Amino acid sequence: NNSSRFGKFIEIHFNELGHICGARIIQYLLEKSRVVQQAKDERNYHIFYQLCAGADQALRDELQLLPPAQYNYLNQSGCIEIENVDDKADFQAVCDAMQLLGLSEDMQRTVFRIVAAVLYLGNVEFKSSDAVQGTEGSAVSNPDTLAIVGRLLQVDAGKLAEALTIRHNLIRGQKFVVPLAPQQAVDARDALAKALYKSVFSWLVEHINSRICNPKLVVSFIGVLDIFGFENFKVNSFEQFCINYCNEKMQQHFNQHIFKLEQEEYEREKLGWAKISFNDNQECLDLVEKRPLGILS
Repeated sequence: NNSSRFGKFIEIHFNELGHICGARIIQYLLEKSRVVQQAKDERNYHIFYQLCAGADQALRDELQLLPPAQYNYLNQSGCIEIENVDDKADFQAVCDAMQLLGLSEDMQRTVFRIVAAVLYLGNVEFKSSDAVQGTEGSAVSNPDTLAIVGRLLQVDAGKLAEALTIRHNLIRGQKFVVPLAPQQAVDARDALAKALYKSVFSWLVEHINSRICNPKLVVSFIGVLDIFGFENFKVNSFEQFCINYCNEKMQQHFNQHIFKLEQEEYEREKLGWAKISFNDNQECLDLVEKRPLGILS
């Protein structure tokens, strides 16, 4: 049962009387890769399973929901249900929270339509097709599934198919149409799914902030940083590399302020204390960022 896979900085706001008057969430580095691929025995984001389990019949019919095991984005890891986790009850809790935060029923249904569209996108498949100048192209092999995606997103399914199977390049003012091979089309499909999930996630965070934050009342705040843990998968994407790099930077910042600077201050003040040993990850950071041979330099 994976944790929330994104980093966030939460400001707890206080007014001039020292009372809590609101909060603000700053989110970063959402683990979008989890939307389209999970490690063995890990689940995707909770909302996918909650929607499938908790939607009432009217919403289920509107979204044409299938059992989770029938979605490619949910059945890869072999983990669908988890002991002592009630996805149906959790979905009701999500709906209650949305209502409490002022999301109308129409807004909620829009969010759920996008979530369902992401699931169906993962079921869109491609086959090889003839293309110009001997280049391999692709076409959607299950147009009925793509039609459902188009309906949920309220876009034309034909234009969506074109966007997934053709790339437009603009070179020196001239537009070139480049057909995508089936695997490239799959990559485009996954990129769209990740972008959709990221967009609706960011929109929800912004809406939450609009309901819980009143800048006019804020005099001071306490900041709480919540970072995700380091992970090493069988196949690590560039996104995971960036997440792990961020973790290493955070750890170095912690080391710098809690261990290095504090101990230097104790030495300057000639205080009696036992020096604390710690693992310095500077060499790891040098490997990534130190000029001129660092990976990202």
